[in-house]
Amino acid sequence: MSILELPTDGRPYFSTRLPSTYMGSVLIMNRCSIPVETLCSPDTSIGYVAYMLRQSTARITPSLVHDAFTILQSLPDHSRFSTANMGLEHMHAMISNMMLFPTSEISFGSKFFANEGSPESMRPQVDRANGIFRFLAIYPMKKDGGVELVLGTHAEELEMFKTDAEFTKYADLVDVC
Repeated sequence: MSILELPTDGRPYFSTRLPSTYMGSVLIMNRCSIPVETLCSPDTSIGYVAYMLRQSTARITPSLVHDAFTILQSLPDHSRFSTANMGLEHMHAMISNMMLFPTSEISFGSKFFANEGSPESMRPQVDRANGIFRFLAIYPMKKDGGVELVLGTHAEELEMFKTDAEFTKYADLVDVC
């Protein structure tokens, strides 16, 4: 069984009195399960996987968020929690897709920064999860349409990618940490 988790912003479910400018993090891990055979089947579309995630998102309600918060408040130890993507063994991974993130709408002002204060690229911290899970990041699309993909792999997996003709047709190895 494959467990897919999608972090969902819990702020709108927590309280309507919580201002939209609140910068704190309230994430609900939206979870659905799909048999591995179904997920890996050539007959399974990305649309189907998205549909399954949307179905599980539809179950999130203010009542569910409040119940989860109440349970968390009652627990004496919060150090033992994990998510389905935790662990370096097996096929655990966290994927962060920022491809359509509008970096052109960010401006730090042109007084000190070039490019009208807008970042030309974005580099989220990928080391934060090092040793906890594999982190795969799809960075925001560049002006020329290029896309960067960062993969966290074991050494033997990297070697497999480097010898895969289809993968290397579209990807260049830039750096190894």
